[in-house]
Amino acid sequence: VMPQTHRFFYVNDPRPGGLAYEDHIMKDVIGTVDRLFPTIRARRGRAIAGLSMGGYGSMMLALKHPGKFACVSSHSSAFHFTRPEIVKRQIADRDIHELSEAAARRENDVFHLASKLKKTNKKLAIRFDCGVDDFLIESSRAFDGHLSKIGLKHEYTENPGEHDWAYWDEHIQDTIAFVMKHMAKK
Repeated sequence: VMPQTHRFFYVNDPRPGGLAYEDHIMKDVIGTVDRLFPTIRARRGRAIAGLSMGGYGSMMLALKHPGKFACVSSHSSAFHFTRPEIVKRQIADRDIHELSEAAARRENDVFHLASKLKKTNKKLAIRFDCGVDDFLIESSRAFDGHLSKIGLKHEYTENPGEHDWAYWDEHIQDTIAFVMKHMAKK
């Protein structure tokens, strides 16, 4: 299931009249999937994944709601989204800058959420990857370094490739294998 969140990184738009994308995914999308498909309606049967903006969003949602997901995987992720000083240097889009500044609260920062998760004993299978020629490689490296520093178990790989569909088409197979491996343990 691939919900549309426009360019809002799966976060609730904090601006006046903004749409609640996080709430929509966590309530409406999961609820609809559980009603329409023969799912295991529990954490042990649920995974989330994404790429680029959605890679950040899937990681943020899994870390923020670890009781909902058994595993998370992402590709070419914009993990620095809630750090406006970095966004301004990399993305020439004023709306994203404003949203990034508004969303910069710790509640959406994957670095903070990972540290918070580490302090609990909740288990979440985490994997992510990035192409070595991707403009977001430093974001993935920083997140990998943070997870290693705090001792949060995860899988991270760098592969040949850029921020494009050729890379994602190839490495979605890694996500499928990762999810299947972790779901089989349940």
